[in-house]
Amino acid sequence: MKGFMSVFYTWGLWLSKMMLIHFIWLLLTLLGFGVFGVFPATLAAAKAIYQIIKQEDDQNLYKGIWRDYRTHFIKANSSGFIWLFISVFLYFDFRVSEIFIQSTVIHFFLVMVGFVAVSSFLMFITIFVRYELTVFQYFKQALFIAIAQPLEAIALVISSILLIYLFLYLPALSAMMGISVILYPIIWFGHRACVSVEEKNLAAN
Repeated sequence: MKGFMSVFYTWGLWLSKMMLIHFIWLLLTLLGFGVFGVFPATLAAAKAIYQIIKQEDDQNLYKGIWRDYRTHFIKANSSGFIWLFISVFLYFDFRVSEIFIQSTVIHFFLVMVGFVAVSSFLMFITIFVRYELTVFQYFKQALFIAIAQPLEAIALVISSILLIYLFLYLPALSAMMGISVILYPIIWFGHRACVSVEEKNLAAN
């Protein structure tokens, strides 16, 4: 198989995997009654995409995602609810600053903190599927890499925002492979950031 047919087959296979991951994610999210399923389902889907990017993907996507969903169910939920608490806390800080304090300096500081938090969260997804760490170490490593690799951190945030806008104009894409399309660039940029930090550490040693 050469030329156009080879490219067509490769893209078709990739799209079928993205769609399958999305629908497995939906199923596992519902299995956890939504609130308790969304975090482990998302991180299990992220692991599958990470393996595809590294060309180490499991031949049976369902079994691989289901295994990761069960294995990391508690750790994924613990981490997810901590991120949820951080998000709510920052949101109320923004609202208080906007309505009551009305200080440009403080508001700018909160915007910067918010950006670091968002980029750390997006980086956290790759770190969770790439390393075996404690919950605290995941957060620490996510913050460190987001600060150490600012270009990848910016790319993570921008790509996520662009995809959200894309879904507003193409809701069918969101319904067919939404979570996969969002996670793919997140994992791709996050993987690059992790590799870069690892190479710098090896060079330093």
